Amino acid sequence: MASNDNVEIVTETDRCLRIVDLLSKCDFIALDAEGINLGKDGPLTLLQVGTVDDKVYLFDIASNEDLFENGKLKDILQSDKPTKVIHSCAGDSAALYHQFGIKLKNVFDTQVANLIIEENKGRRLPPALKLSDVCQLYSDKAKPLDQKDILKTVSISLRNAVKLKKEDGELWARRPLTAEMIEYASNDVTALIPTVYLNQKRILEENKLLTEYKERVQDEINYHIDEAASQRRRTRIDGIVESVLKK
Repeated sequence: MASNDNVEIVTETDRCLRIVDLLSKCDFIALDAEGINLGKDGPLTLLQVGTVDDKVYLFDIASNEDLFENGKLKDILQSDKPTKVIHSCAGDSAALYHQFGIKLKNVFDTQVANLIIEENKGRRLPPALKLSDVCQLYSDKAKPLDQKDILKTVSISLRNAVKLKKEDGELWARRPLTAEMIEYASNDVTALIPTVYLNQKRILEENKLLTEYKERVQDEINYHIDEAASQRRRTRIDGIVESVLKK
């Protein structure tokens, strides 16, 4: 878990440029995004990046969309280096592509990794796990906050549960970011590296699963971008279901 001293909210383009230069020298970073019903049409308002030394950068896209272009965030997201470690990248990928013209490259998806590892153990249709469950399987580091916990905390601080319920969808549009929102956003990236990423990567390598894994991650990146990618996933799952039913 990153301390407050290790978390920086980035709104200025010049500062973003300097940070991107630092991140470009990393072998891998953790990545996540928040927004309003985040996806193809749901606005992306915050991009979180974590480094192996528990430094967290919260790029405030709602305050300055220019961070992607002139701040060069777009360049690093589309580059071969560093590896971007993400849990369930389809929604983030859709938002980045359809809203900002950014095509994620060199992604390590921890949800896809867990699915393939479980399938290799003989499970035909393992469930897609949330981030906290994957952390429990592959790491003993501090776990990310569950969404209901952050909403409960915000509810208490606002002392108006009814108002919060009506505004849930707008949570990540609020500025300034509250201490609870900063903690939640930060923990989502610090939980992934290095342990979850390195353990999953090692298991994939040892079981010679990397080729299949990379193909599945590419389809995850393109799931809401390319109909062929989403069709491949549906065909694969339908085939497994049919096989199970026949048995």
